[in-house]
Amino acid sequence: MPVRGTPGGTPSSPRRLTGVVLGFSGLLLLIGILALDSAHQIRDVNLETTLRKQYTDRSLLLDQLHYHNALDEHDSHAAEDEFRHSIRAFSTEFRRYLRSR
Repeated sequence: MPVRGTPGGTPSSPRRLTGVVLGFSGLLLLIGILALDSAHQIRDVNLETTLRKQYTDRSLLLDQLHYHNALDEHDSHAAEDEFRHSIRAFSTEFRRYLRSR
């Protein structure tokens, strides 16, 4: 006598049902593990992106500091040269004044 709902009319055995349940449970467990691994990788990528942005920002800041230090150094030398030139000009004028007396 055929049993309803089973192919060929044979009843499903408990062993077959257990195998299907275990297989399905294994697939669900694998999907869960893959989801956790994906979340971990996304977190690593976000952390790497954050670190890369911080490194880039820090590099830009250091470049700006080097540029400003170079400008300050240049301005300092220019002011020093201007001061020396003023002293020399004053000294020359003062010598002329003394000679003229």
